[in-house]
Amino acid sequence: MYDGAMLKEVYCELFKSTAGPRGRIQFHQGLNTVLGGEAADNSIGKSTFLLILDYCFGGETYGKANVKNYVGDHTICFAFHFKDGDHYYSRTVSDSKHVNRCNSEYQPVGDPIDLKAFRQELFDGYEIALEDITFWDMVGRFFRISGKGNDEIENPLHYKSPKGEQAVEAFGDTNTDVAVYVKLPDGFYISTPVGHYNPDWAIAFYEGSVKHIYFVAETKGSMNSMQLRLIEESKIHCAREHFKAISNGNVVYDVVDSYTSLMEKVMK
Repeated sequence: MYDGAMLKEVYCELFKSTAGPRGRIQFHQGLNTVLGGEAADNSIGKSTFLLILDYCFGGETYGKANVKNYVGDHTICFAFHFKDGDHYYSRTVSDSKHVNRCNSEYQPVGDPIDLKAFRQELFDGYEIALEDITFWDMVGRFFRISGKGNDEIENPLHYKSPKGEQAVEAFGDTNTDVAVYVKLPDGFYISTPVGHYNPDWAIAFYEGSVKHIYFVAETKGSMNSMQLRLIEESKIHCAREHFKAISNGNVVYDVVDSYTSLMEKVMK
């Protein structure tokens, strides 16, 4: 009996156990744990299996990994339980941009759908009543797995957006009003009630060119507060108050996601 939306099972014909081929791996409600051997051995497949689960939720890392070089092309089959029943899908490694809808025997039914449409089905199946956010924006950063490049221990949910980073770099390189801009080192942090916080950039402008001469920037791919997450949003709030207090308002701190938003904030 399943009460609520969840990943129900995952299967691949290449899954094996010590006794031979392994059937469908089924999940139960609540916490499910992936355990290694009693000797705590490494390289037995725990991270690979977690990347497969990430793949089931619409991730792309597993499809880009070199696992295909070792075992060849293969298909990951999986099922979600939603309010209206069980939904079966499959994704091949050779075509990770598409997902097959399947019957309960994992035989494809109809034409494949693209990854965006699949993620939208998950969004609807989990009955997420939020605007301006996608399913992968919500769940993607919670898959902290070796190989995904997001397994930083000190900041498990921290995400640096290449889009925001590039915006500040372009701004500093091309804007003649900028006196100096610098990427703040990891050792620079602000102590907040919810942990250490590391802003991204410090920018100084020539006096008279803009309203705010000194600006500290945090770069993000989105300005949507739901995508920033509660803990990080709390740290950002503390950072705003911190720079306001220590500089009598002369140093402005804010979050930017583009060249335009940076200009708007330093001019207003």
